[in-house]
This record gives sequence, structure tokens and C-alpha cells, in this order.
Amino acid sequence: MMRRVWNLCLLLLVVGLGSSCKDDLPGLGKDANRYFSGDDLVLTYSGEPMVGKEVHFLTYDGEKATITLDGLLDSNTLFPSEELHDIAFGAPGVVPGEVPTTLSNVPLTLNAEGTAYTFEGTDNQNNRQLTYKGEVSKDKMTLAIQVKMPANNFVGTWNVAAENALSMTWESDKTITVGGQELSTSVVGAMASTLLSPMLNEVLQSVTFMDDGNIVASYKKKGASDWQTSPINLAHFYVKDDKIYVQLHINQILSTRASVSEIVTLLTDMQMYLMEGIPMTYSLTADAVQISLTTDAAKSILTLLTSDFLRDKVVGILPDDISPIVQPILEQMPEVLKSTSKLEIQLSLKK
Repeated sequence: MMRRVWNLCLLLLVVGLGSSCKDDLPGLGKDANRYFSGDDLVLTYSGEPMVGKEVHFLTYDGEKATITLDGLLDSNTLFPSEELHDIAFGAPGVVPGEVPTTLSNVPLTLNAEGTAYTFEGTDNQNNRQLTYKGEVSKDKMTLAIQVKMPANNFVGTWNVAAENALSMTWESDKTITVGGQELSTSVVGAMASTLLSPMLNEVLQSVTFMDDGNIVASYKKKGASDWQTSPINLAHFYVKDDKIYVQLHINQILSTRASVSEIVTLLTDMQMYLMEGIPMTYSLTADAVQISLTTDAAKSILTLLTSDFLRDKVVGILPDDISPIVQPILEQMPEVLKSTSKLEIQLSLKK
């Protein structure tokens, strides 16, 4: 009994000392100890803005701080509506494959006015190197991040294969009716490979995996004549346990007119993939790589395409002679996916 009382007293003493330290900080003091997000946070990754993230700043002595980088998809921020009641979804962190990232013992310098701390340094974890530089006040944080990910054989630019760029293997007990004909999913998968590969070559020229974990694409919009390069920080990748994970930064790429209920359903279904990334197997040589969505992930991705607004978007960008074939397939897909035993989608790239 006495030991428990002693432990309780010791705990209260530690808490009291911690609170005292925060109260006695000079200048900016404890006011900087908070979460920063939205308009309060100016975060850049490789020199470009990154939104939809959250940073926690904490100092007890005004000399060192712990800074935690995290991802949070706040539905109320993205889609203000009375239909949403503080629904929060997991989201990728700032650094590929890390949710969260904690920077410890960050040295602080208080400015002459006592209104802001500046800080910079280097952090090495998980075989990657992260350099950071920032400033924090009670109202705002500015933070610039540069990351060099662990060496991997994906880094570089890969061109979309000229032939058989996209292939699909599909096995299900259900059949799909197209143009009045009842077709097996294996036949539909072969049709999709034949139809979609040339279309992919027309809109996607290459994919570049960068050493900071970014993925950028050289693409062409419908009706355009010139190739464009996608911005960084839309998608990141990392390699783990013989798989490549692709993380989508949903705040930066989500711009639809879907209803709130549709968005909530989609985000809930994609919860794991939003946080950890979409897992894909791969076969990699010096001059070629095949990246594959296996059954569970492929079924989840295709399920997204069955929602009304995404299905309409997909059909809307297809050529007029292709959309009448694809639309009935997408409409019948929910029932077919329920009985699907194997579904693999493979992308082929070459140096």
C-alpha cells in the first residue's frame, strides 16, 4: 500500500514539474505547444506545398522540441456539411511509409522578440535521411522537408510498354452480359487488356519514381497534343517486404462533385490503403518492371469504379466506340466481384 502511495506521489511530482517547466518558459513559452494544420501550417516537401497534414510541436524547456508529422483526412475540412459529424479518416503521413514521423531533440532558437522559435536539422530513421527547417509561433508553423529515401531499383523513369502495357486476369463464377452476349470474366479480362493497353499508351507516356519517394507521370490530356508532367506530392511510394506501396495524398488530388455520402463510403472502404498505401507485387529487372495489383487490392480498387460518380467519370473519358462496352461491365461489376476468386491487373514498364 505504501509503495502505491509513493508511486502516486512521484507521478504527481513529475506532472507538476512538467507543468511548471511549460509555465516558466520565456517569451513564446508554452503557447507554441499545439497541433498545426490547415491554414496554420505551411508545409513543403521537396520545395512544393503539401496539404492535408498535421504537425504537433512540443517543448518543455524552450531549448529542445519534439515535432511529430502526421496525416489526417478531416472530412469536415474537405467537405463542410451538417451530414458529417467530426468523421476522421486515416491518411498517409508526410514521409512515405511513415505514420507518424517523430523528430526528437530538435534544437530551438528563440527570436529577439520572443515570439517565434526557429529550428533546423537532420533526422535519420528507417534507412532514409530527412532534413528540415522551420519556424513556429503561437499562431503558425512553417516547415520545409527534404527526404532521401532508401536506395531502391525503382528510382528513374520508366516508359509504358508499347505492347501489352496493361493486362488483366479475372476468374469468377458470375458472367457478364455485353452487347447481348453472356461472357465469362476471363474473356472480359482479355478484352479489357486488348482495349485498354492502346488507350493507356495514348494518355500515359512514362512514370518516374524519384529518390524522395515521389511518383510523377508524363501524361496527355484528352484532345491535347503535348505531354505534361504531373506535380509532385500527389502520390508517394515506398518498398517494403518485397512489395511496392503507392500512397495517394487524397487532399491534393480529390476534386469531385460527388455527394457527401458517396465520398464517405469511398473513403471508409479505402481506409487501410489511404494510410499504408496500395500494396502491389512486382517483378523488376534492369530494363523492365511489371507491377501488379493482386486480388484483394484489385477488388477494392474496382469496387470504387462502381460508384455512380466515378463510373460516370470513367465512361466520360472513354472513346465513343469503347464506352458502350465498358459501361455495362462497370454496372454489373459489384455482383461479379462478390464471387471473384482471382483478379490481377498488371502494368508493364520499360527503360
